[in-house]
Amino acid sequence: MDVSNDVLKLAAEQNRVDFKRALKVCEPLRLNWQENAMKVLFYSKKYMDANIPDLEAVVTWEQIFGIMEDVKKTGKTNKVTNTDVQYLQKDYGR
Repeated sequence: MDVSNDVLKLAAEQNRVDFKRALKVCEPLRLNWQENAMKVLFYSKKYMDANIPDLEAVVTWEQIFGIMEDVKKTGKTNKVTNTDVQYLQKDYGR
C-alpha cells in the first residue's frame, strides 16, 4: 500500500500549497519520529516548479490508519514496474 500521495496532500494543506501542483514535483525524502507523530519531509523539484517549496507534514498514527482504511476502500491496484508485485494507491491523476 502506498500512502505517500495522501501524506503529501496533508503536507500541502498544512503548508497552504496547491496539492495538484505539489503532486507533480514533490517526492518523499525523509521520515522522522516526533512525539506521538511522524514528521515527513517532501523534496520539491524546483526546476519543474520554482513556486512549490519543500514540504513538511506532521502526521499522527491515527491519521495514517485513517488514510490506510480509505485507500483500502477507494484505492486502485497498481503493479511495481517490471514485476508482478501489486499494491494499492489512491489515484490523484498525476
